[in-house]
Amino acid sequence: MRRSERIYHDLTESNEFVELLSTRFYFSSSFNKERFLNGYQDYIKEEEDKIVAKYGIKISMRYYLLIAYYMKIEKRGFYITKYSTLSQNYDIVLDRNTIIFTELNFDELRV
Repeated sequence: MRRSERIYHDLTESNEFVELLSTRFYFSSSFNKERFLNGYQDYIKEEEDKIVAKYGIKISMRYYLLIAYYMKIEKRGFYITKYSTLSQNYDIVLDRNTIIFTELNFDELRV
């Protein structure tokens, strides 16, 4: 018998998340989470290689590309939080109603 997978329509209630670069990406299902985990490294490498080929410069766009790939995978909306060392909590970075670009720690993004 096949077990029915839990689908979260409200991502703020989801228990399915991945933590990368002090950021939590929430998913509507474990299937979407697994797709993200299995593909994000290749996606980042391919996209950064395209930039090198087109412009001849090597630049790390990991944080941006993680968000872009997440939004490609997660079709039921988006909910992303970033760990804040000041509040010792995860603060909302991106959800349905808010886009907040926080100051990045570039040491985390080094290639």
